[in-house]
Amino acid sequence: MTKPRGNKAFSRSLTKHGISPHYKSTVVVDIDGVIVDFYNCPHNCDYSGYPETAHLLKRDLCPMTKGALKHLHKIRKLGLHIVLYTSRVEAERRATVRLLQKHGVPYDRLVMDKPMSFLYIDDMAHQFRDWPTAYKAVVKKMKIAQSGKRDDRWGK
Repeated sequence: MTKPRGNKAFSRSLTKHGISPHYKSTVVVDIDGVIVDFYNCPHNCDYSGYPETAHLLKRDLCPMTKGALKHLHKIRKLGLHIVLYTSRVEAERRATVRLLQKHGVPYDRLVMDKPMSFLYIDDMAHQFRDWPTAYKAVVKKMKIAQSGKRDDRWGK
């Protein structure tokens, strides 16, 4: 048997390292502050600076961010994969999955234990303000990716 070549070998390599071979059609979305509105939660669920006590919070009672479900379903209809990425610790996975199911949040994968930080610097990031703006950014990036062109920041 010969080794697979080209895209198949590349896809297998990505999968081996936990990266979807569909990365060009994947959108990664944070949960707290983007899908779940913990900033305006009446249960004081913003755990910034206290990750060791995060499991004691009642984040499952926090409201969804305005427009989150509507726009996540629109992203899904575009044929994109949705990966949820959160600073919640692995011990909170069950509670997080229940919350997502309770609200009908569409997603393909849930990644826990994102490092806590006051700032994330990433060349593929979109600064979340609201869901209509975020959705427009998704559509714009998707069109660039489908055209085969590169975003100006990526070079030509």
